[in-house]
Amino acid sequence: MSRNTVNGISHSELLPHDFREMILKVLKMFLGLVFAGWIFLWIIVPTSTWKYHWSPKLYSNTYSTYFGRQGTNILIYAFPILFITVVGCIYLHFRQKKHYTGSRSGILSSLIAGWKRPVLVQGPLGVVSGIEFTFGFSYNPMSTIFINIPSVSKLQWHPFTVTSSSNLEPERLSVIIKKEGSWTQKLHAVLSSPIANDHISVSVEGPYSPISMNILRYESLVMVSGGSGITPFISIIRELIYQSNIMNTSTPEILLVCVFRNSLDLTVLDLLLPICSNVSDFSNLKLRIEAYVTKEKEKPTNHEQRVIRTICFKPHPSDVPISPVLGSNSWLYLAVIISASFVAFLVLTGILQRYYIYPKDKNTFKIYSWSKRTLLHLLFMSFCIVVAATIPFFINKRSNSKAGKQINNLDLPTPTVSPSSWLHNSEIEMESLPWNSLSKATNVHYGKRPDLKKILLEINQMNVGVVASGPSGLRHEVAAICSSGLADNLHYESISFSW
Repeated sequence: MSRNTVNGISHSELLPHDFREMILKVLKMFLGLVFAGWIFLWIIVPTSTWKYHWSPKLYSNTYSTYFGRQGTNILIYAFPILFITVVGCIYLHFRQKKHYTGSRSGILSSLIAGWKRPVLVQGPLGVVSGIEFTFGFSYNPMSTIFINIPSVSKLQWHPFTVTSSSNLEPERLSVIIKKEGSWTQKLHAVLSSPIANDHISVSVEGPYSPISMNILRYESLVMVSGGSGITPFISIIRELIYQSNIMNTSTPEILLVCVFRNSLDLTVLDLLLPICSNVSDFSNLKLRIEAYVTKEKEKPTNHEQRVIRTICFKPHPSDVPISPVLGSNSWLYLAVIISASFVAFLVLTGILQRYYIYPKDKNTFKIYSWSKRTLLHLLFMSFCIVVAATIPFFINKRSNSKAGKQINNLDLPTPTVSPSSWLHNSEIEMESLPWNSLSKATNVHYGKRPDLKKILLEINQMNVGVVASGPSGLRHEVAAICSSGLADNLHYESISFSW
């Protein structure tokens, strides 16, 4: 390999990325300066300097027949924030594209992925697990979606943590739903009934991504979970698999400390690796799992493994792919909506002022009623926002309906073999599968709870990120250890999954 390449990537490929990163940083600093100037303006407005020196000059230089003094107020108080919003949307668009670097599949594979929508009905945990959709947008690890299933309840929407990675699985969105509570019990019954095997309607809102946690900045990452609290960490591990194996990015060492009640719950660790993925090996990821089973003293001798049952639904004419309301370029659409609505508002306001109010008032602001003027401005503002937002919404809806028709027109046989059944096929060489590496990385402890203080304080790396998910007592214990001052290398990342 020549010196002009790094990990198979030439300098000619790295320079555009570095240049774009520099542009984004400069843009972010510029927006910060604009906002600081706007704050400074509010500070100086009450002073005599503004009242007797700056304000008269500014109003005289910006006075116009179309807007009068109102134009100056818009320029001073409204325009900076709208400018920050529009440019910020453009910044977020390119920032999002920078993070989403996974390869896109062809049209045929995309259609096939949209045709099959399997729902894992009965896993070893009694979990209703995994929903597959087709969509064209990315999201961060630990994202949340709201799900409504009319056949279970027409009014109830429930939040669930997304376990898939938009980079590793660009055409799949997965969640794990534990069969616990009346709603999930009904859902399990609906999916288990023969009637539901043909079609089930699911409405999705989201995903809502949390504040992006830069996990790559740590040398080591410790994730502590209790029970179903492991679900947010599945998306993190899958994202790190993508970063380490596909992007060849240096990733932190991962220590997953998970606590379960029964040994049957250990099978949730199989979901750390996606079943349908291009990744056949994750040896580049330094992963160690310490699992604790509290209710059992030793490993069960006659433990019968329960095979996951998979149901694949056929497409329905009403099915549409999941996508953002404004499409995959939602930030650019939002910037256009804000800009267009503001410009349209200025045009309508200028016409109103010049040809209706000015002939009567002459910009004295004494004849024409302020209440009527304000009411007209509010009506114009609402009208411009509605029109500017409706047009791109229907454009995106039309494109989604075309994609849905393409998916529904695909006539393929219904699969009869669950992908999960591959794991139980004795003819497969398990040494060639990543699940063998996962089992080697897992150490199971029976009949005890983890000594979190000992585990955390024994980590020698200088920069360690710690994340906890599960019961409040577990999270408080981890946070107390990290903030006790006994170790300076522990950095607790506070995350919340409660709604």
